[in-house]
Amino acid sequence: MARILNFPNQEHIKQEQQEWNKTDGQVFDAIELLLEYAHECGNSLDPVLDSQELGDLIKSLHIFFGKMNGVNPSYLNWEKTIDISELYNDKGYLASVDKEEE
Repeated sequence: MARILNFPNQEHIKQEQQEWNKTDGQVFDAIELLLEYAHECGNSLDPVLDSQELGDLIKSLHIFFGKMNGVNPSYLNWEKTIDISELYNDKGYLASVDKEEE
């Protein structure tokens, strides 16, 4: 059975959280628990940490928690149409925003 780890208090994150809503916080918690569980089961996280699949999961969870929190359905429908594929390169990994265009 997985155990919950106590993460260190990080003040810079608390400052950023002022701009996050309830749905954002629930998504962060769910992803954190999922990755912690996978790690404790002995899985390697490296292949998925920057993957398009994890990005798609985050997007889906945001819609899922948004529905539970009563977010405007038209906004959720808009979120469903967002194409996040441009964030990733052809191997499925997060594209570097610092890379100079060739």
